[in-house]
Formats: sequence, structure tokens, C-alpha cells
Amino acid sequence: MDAARDASAGDAARTADAGPAEAPWRTDPAPRVGADVLPIGVYHTIYEVEEVPAIAAIGFNAVMPYADGCGDWRILGNATTPGYLPTAAAHGVRFIAHAEPAALNWQPDAGCQPATRPAPESVVDRFAPIAGDPNVLAWYLFDEPDIWSVPPAEVRRAYDAIHALDPRPVVLVFSTRTTDATPWAGTMDVFAVDSYPLLPTGSHDVQLAAYRGTVETTVRTGAGADAVWMVLQGWADAAHAVPTTSESRYMLYTALLGGVRGVLWYLYRPARRSWFETVLGPVVRELHGYARAIAAGSVGPVTASDASVQASLYRDPGSSAALLVAVNHSATATTAALTLPIDASRAQGLHGAADTAITARRLDVALGPWAVATFELDPR
Repeated sequence: MDAARDASAGDAARTADAGPAEAPWRTDPAPRVGADVLPIGVYHTIYEVEEVPAIAAIGFNAVMPYADGCGDWRILGNATTPGYLPTAAAHGVRFIAHAEPAALNWQPDAGCQPATRPAPESVVDRFAPIAGDPNVLAWYLFDEPDIWSVPPAEVRRAYDAIHALDPRPVVLVFSTRTTDATPWAGTMDVFAVDSYPLLPTGSHDVQLAAYRGTVETTVRTGAGADAVWMVLQGWADAAHAVPTTSESRYMLYTALLGGVRGVLWYLYRPARRSWFETVLGPVVRELHGYARAIAAGSVGPVTASDASVQASLYRDPGSSAALLVAVNHSATATTAALTLPIDASRAQGLHGAADTAITARRLDVALGPWAVATFELDPR
């Protein structure tokens, strides 16, 4: 990931397709992440305090200042400088603390790590300065330990030490090569996977067609954790293509309907702010109104006449409003008959979807390629 380049403002021009019209289901600001709200976050080398208000304005409610290579030695120093955590708290943005310890990824030749390998438990020295801070959401212990061949037993020692210091969840992010998390039992509370399917060459239809399976594998692999998060594609380099608004929306709702309960976009840098504001911002802000309902979980099965269509029904815990989300996992447009688990008289289209009548718990939904449609139902 450290090979990623900064994308120019041209990314936004190339990828800001029409997407959904903004008309929030609920007029919430970015909902503050908690037990009943999805983490909707962004990460990379976000050291600048002044970037936090911009991140909040785009619509994110969580930030994780990730650092490449030797930069991780200054990550908590930045986070504890006057203003960073208070600024994040003031803007409703929770902080995910990252400190990839030398004990787990010791590279003495890098010129910035100790000459002798510290004990795994020494990670608590990195987190201790902000332990107990109410705005810390989670401890991000390691990025892709499967790629770096980090021994799970050592990660487990670090995990135990962190929990003795502070009980908040520990996050590990794996690559898609990990399909069996059994060796990692007792090393994390949140299992996450980074998946960047879109490439600069080849068909995006073919690449997106595999994404549903990636999500299903991720959720199945992380079933032993308290929660599963997904790291979504928000970058480009020689080997990756930056997504459009519609592609971003498809990947987001495929993850959420698949059972993912937290999302982070990689990678955010100040030079790439325009892409996040213009291309991804509408998608993130749309999710605000749905975040509590989706976090509460599906309330019943929705069957579709087309196997390429997936749909779920949710209820907002605060208002009891019913939310229906349908996703077309195909490059071909379709109209699918959806059968609901509740009685309702009408589906009000949200974010560009057309209003639809419901007869005997059934409604027909038209979906374009890789499209997402959302509705508020009028329960009887």
C-alpha cells in the first residue's frame, strides 16, 4: 500500500459520475459512531490537525492516522500534540489509534527502530498516553500481519497487554489472502480486510463481479470476532484505478448488506481531498440517514426473483421507520420482484429511486448495472 500515489484533482473530474441525488432519509449530521452507529472512517498519513474539520465536513465520523514504514514512530506523538484529539472530538470524529510496534514488525535496518527487538507487550507504551481518552474508538494494532508473516502468538501477547491497559476494541486489518482466522484467535476484537478490486486495465464489470464473494468470504472468516469491518478502495496507482461515485456506492452497500459493520476508506491525503469531497462525499452523506438502521441489523429476509439482486430490510431504532436496500450484483440492468417480511402499502424512493407500490408484500424494483436502490416503507 505504501506504493500508492497521490491522485490529482483530476480524479474527481474523471470519477464524479451522476450518482444518487442527495436527499437524506433523515436530516442528521454525520452520526457519532458508537454501539448503535456504524464507523464510517478514513485513514492514511493524516497528521495535520487542520485536516480533521475537512474530514468531518465530508461526512466521516472516524479517522485513523496510518503511517507508512518508519513514520509509525511518530504517529502517537502527532495524535497527542495539543489540538488533535480535542479537534476530532469537537467535530464528532472518533479516533482510531495506530501504532504498529517494532516488537511485531522489527526492521532494524530501516534506521528508525531499536537495535534489539522489544517485547510484544511494549506496545502499551505507545498507546498509554491516550488510554482512557473518551474519543478513542479503537486500537489499530497492525496492518496486514498476514503479508508481513507476523507470528500470531506475538500479536496475542500484544493484544492481552492492550486490554489490560484499556478495554476498547483492538483492530487487525488483513489482506484478502487470509480466509482462515483460526490461527489469529485471541488477537483482535475487530476483523477487517482491505480489498481493492478495481484495476486500471481490464473490465471493471469483471472486477466488480467478484466483490460480493470477497465480502462473503470476509464476513465468514471474521465470524469469530466481535465485528467485521471492510477497508474500501479510494485510491489509485499503477496497479489500481480510482472508483467512480456509482462504483463506490456499489462496493459500500455490498459490504453492508453482506454483514460488514464498519467501513474505512484508504487512502486519504490532503492532496486527494477533492476526490473525497466530490466523488465519495455524496455516498458517505447518504449513509448518514441509514447508519443507525443498518447498524441495528436486518429485521427479516427479503427474497428477490432475480438471483443477481440482494435486498435487506432495516428499522431505524429511533423512529421505527423501515428502510429497504436493494443491490444489483450484475453488469446487466434488471427489474426484480422483491417479497417483504412485513406488510407495507408503499415504498418511497430515496436518493433517486422511484416510488413503488406494494401489493401483497411484493414490489418491483428496477436496477441498473451495479446499482443500489433505497426506499422508506410505509408499514401498515
